[in-house]
Amino acid sequence: MGPENSQSYQLVKNTMRRNKIPMVVLTHDNFSQHIPHVNLADGDEAVVDISAGVLYADRALKAVQGQFQKLGGVIRDNEMVTDIKPGPVVTVSTYAGVYWAKSVVITTGPWANRLLTHTGLQLPLEVVKINVCYWKEKVPGSYDVNQRFPCFILTQGEESKEHIYGLPSNEYPGLVKVCYHKGNETDPDQPDKQTDRSDIDILQRYITRCLPGLIPEPAVVESCMYTSPLPVCAATRTN
Repeated sequence: MGPENSQSYQLVKNTMRRNKIPMVVLTHDNFSQHIPHVNLADGDEAVVDISAGVLYADRALKAVQGQFQKLGGVIRDNEMVTDIKPGPVVTVSTYAGVYWAKSVVITTGPWANRLLTHTGLQLPLEVVKINVCYWKEKVPGSYDVNQRFPCFILTQGEESKEHIYGLPSNEYPGLVKVCYHKGNETDPDQPDKQTDRSDIDILQRYITRCLPGLIPEPAVVESCMYTSPLPVCAATRTN
């Protein structure tokens, strides 16, 4: 969803069209017939990816780990890496032992640069804390996944030019996940010191305006961290 003539919305729409993703375009006139309990602003349009869905992170991780183990991989839980030495054979040291490999994939998220210090590499990464907010339905089931309420992204709105996104009530019964796709820089070892709530204020205004079936006060606030120079994935090699 987003202003019909805005660059951010048209980029999404044109990308879907270019990649031949099955989609339906909804206008302000017919939007509520297909997606109730959401107010689409005047001048906004929506494009529906009819093949979209939700990946459950816990199930996805379990599936990847299971496949990894089937292929001979070994998972070492609670074994902190203390050093990485690049070379023709990469040496990885932990509190429990030393390992060697032809290559290493580092997926340490917010702690990436601290670990990369041992390799002589540093990436232009910024770690930001995201407030993950869940909002209570006024009428239970209105935004439920079983009612086929969709995931959504607002590319920009009157509250902000940053994305606002949401998922149907599912993870917590009766609570809808609606979040702001931007946060504030934080220390990954002390994320609770970052207490800025300006993003929650933006979400409250958006929910009051566009999601009238939700109580505009978060029922649950959790947190996560983004680690990237931009909202894209970054990767490098150690070999």
